[in-house]
Amino acid sequence: MTKIGHREVWLLAWPAIVQHLAHTALFLGDRAILGNYSEEALASMQIGGPVIWSTYSIFSAFVVGAVAVIGRKVGAKEEREAEGAMRFAVLVALGLGIAALIVGRLGLLGLDSLLPEVGEGVRDAAKAYLRPALAMMPQTLVALTIAASLQAAGDTRTPLVATLLANATNLALDVGLVFGVGPLPELGSEGAGIATFCAALVEALVLFGVVRWGKGARVRFRFRRSLARPLQHEILRISMPALGERCVQHAGFMIFVGMVTRLGDEAMAANQALLSVESIVFMSGEGFGIAAAALAAQSLGAGRPDLAQRSAELARNQAMVLLAAYGVVFVLFPEPLLRLFGSDPERIALALPCMFAAALSAPLLGAADALSSAHRGAGDTRSAFLITFFGGFVVRLSAVYLLAFELQLGLLGVWLGTTADWFARSSLLQLSLRRGRWKTKVLADAR
Repeated sequence: MTKIGHREVWLLAWPAIVQHLAHTALFLGDRAILGNYSEEALASMQIGGPVIWSTYSIFSAFVVGAVAVIGRKVGAKEEREAEGAMRFAVLVALGLGIAALIVGRLGLLGLDSLLPEVGEGVRDAAKAYLRPALAMMPQTLVALTIAASLQAAGDTRTPLVATLLANATNLALDVGLVFGVGPLPELGSEGAGIATFCAALVEALVLFGVVRWGKGARVRFRFRRSLARPLQHEILRISMPALGERCVQHAGFMIFVGMVTRLGDEAMAANQALLSVESIVFMSGEGFGIAAAALAAQSLGAGRPDLAQRSAELARNQAMVLLAAYGVVFVLFPEPLLRLFGSDPERIALALPCMFAAALSAPLLGAADALSSAHRGAGDTRSAFLITFFGGFVVRLSAVYLLAFELQLGLLGVWLGTTADWFARSSLLQLSLRRGRWKTKVLADAR
């Protein structure tokens, strides 16, 4: 690795952006199909979707450590240790996936008591979806780990292809199993859950086939490539603050959602439409984050902290430019974008001012995603955790409370508070970037 420019960052980022958008499209597709099946089936996704996402996000935190170690070993041209790290991470992912499945299934037993205010039909539809959908956790976490390993090695296109194949599988089975097309039974919400399970299985099998038997894979899965205990511990050590960060994010989000619910049903519906519009911002930011993490890890493995710094700066700049362009679109066409998710005039009137806050926060979110991922790729997950805690808990929740309730700005106050959070995170991460300590993290001795 001798140089890193805009081209190198973009070539890694764009497939990751499309992959994340495709994952989002999979869940949006489930919602669209179930929405045409019944109102109860669609409403059940307000339960099923967050359960799947939260379980997946928390149990996948350990992947951060695998990316840091694999990227370093690829940069150092230590192929054996990179492949050993992937094998170890895949086995851990399989174990965590089984644990997530068990925890999720146990949680279903208490769903009725946890959500007594939700109608029985909606609860039954949610459980029908979640039973098969939760069974996808082992293969989903394995697929995520293999994809992250390939991305850490500089291959973001193979995970994209696997995701597109999974989406095609999900769409075909969704339509067939939800409505009962041809010889397939009509299963409603359960059919959507089965389709999701099968899609995850296809993605995992494709990715495993590539790293096990594919000739062009940058890292291979070899059963005999074990990983030295110090590096096993290093993956877990790096991942622990990432796990804390995920828990903080989800806890903060639940409190944040609780604040939004205090504004009433109309504000909740408007906020869902806004989040749907903004999803392209989140997914694009994560794509640049993947590029930043991979390049930072590889650069440090090659003994080039200067290139790690440059890759983080380039990823930040590209993310800010692209997401600022999204913000311009939000400002120029706010109403048509909101109408994609409902035409109620009162809801649109409530959401319109918030589109300007979303436009302002978009480049800040991009900068925060790129810089926090660069820190994680370097193994500095502690700084990323502390900054996420301060921004997501201290700044966001206090700003939302002050603006939305004390100053009575309502939903606009919620989105201005969110913008304050992204401003705080991006500013603190930029300060950390300049100080440079994130580049000095040293991996454990492999002996």
